[in-house]
Amino acid sequence: MSDKGSLIKKQGQSNGPCVRFQAHGDYAVCQLIGNWQIEVAETELLYSDLECFVSRYPALSEYKFLAEELEEWDSSLVVYLNECEKKLVESGKVVDLSQLPSGVLRLIKLSQSSKFSRKKGEFSFDAGIDIIENEIFRFREEVANVIKFWGEWIGS
Repeated sequence: MSDKGSLIKKQGQSNGPCVRFQAHGDYAVCQLIGNWQIEVAETELLYSDLECFVSRYPALSEYKFLAEELEEWDSSLVVYLNECEKKLVESGKVVDLSQLPSGVLRLIKLSQSSKFSRKKGEFSFDAGIDIIENEIFRFREEVANVIKFWGEWIGS
């Protein structure tokens, strides 16, 4: 596959978030550009751009994220990268985030560790209802036992 690229820029000519996708052989480079602060970033629009690029180049097996032209960033960048990684891994792609700034990598790692721990002890709504119902039943039994005890104690 020849080198092909697309520049996806949102918010006109502002310094808002931008992702430049470029295909290189069997991998893609995803260059993060601009201001990725929550006040400026409209990252929802950028998810569909990634999906379009992935569908346009299905043979690409790896996606490398770079941030050489990144201005400012906050949690909106971390959320965007987590979502991209999730979508790419689900579609069988390899994701390389190693070239991102160390602060971004640390926050991604922290957010993923809490995500993985949630999966281990994930709260199931149905199981949660069962637990609550069991606890209510147990509480009622204990209250009944206390009332029964007081009745027997006062009656004797």
